[in-house]
Amino acid sequence: MNILLRRLYADGFKQLDKAEIGFPESGSILIEGHNEAGKSSLFEAIFFALYGRTLAPGGTLDELKGYNAEHLRVELDFTIDGRPFRVDRRYGSQRRAVLSCTDADGLPEREIGTLNAVKARLEAELRLSATSLLNTCFVEQKNLERLETGTTKAERQQTINELLNLNAFNALGEQF
Repeated sequence: MNILLRRLYADGFKQLDKAEIGFPESGSILIEGHNEAGKSSLFEAIFFALYGRTLAPGGTLDELKGYNAEHLRVELDFTIDGRPFRVDRRYGSQRRAVLSCTDADGLPEREIGTLNAVKARLEAELRLSATSLLNTCFVEQKNLERLETGTTKAERQQTINELLNLNAFNALGEQF
């Protein structure tokens, strides 16, 4: 599976105010800056767009709002194996999520506009739970020890199964 980020827009999200980033078709991206400049906020905005939650366990969505911001909005355009997706999440007096995507044949679908339906579709398409992504890619600087001590054996096994797509293999093994 090939996931490519295309564009990120964040407004009222932590330090990011009307920030828009276009990602290149190929190559590497270097994000640098002073402490507290918003580098980690970029990653958290991507995580929020995909999973609708904070990186920090037990964190609240209010913590994602910028200083004095009444609402936040994050849009993420990306592709999975060349199929385009756009997720638009907003949080203020209420939560809202809209997912625009194509079906497996590349035909446009109607927008998906409920939180649970967006969550289910993105998890099915990404084939990676929020927990697995956190345990492999999004480890905050102060929580590196979580990789070794903060997860149970079962959680580590589930992460490995998702990353290597072993869930399908295990299901076949159980079936036969």
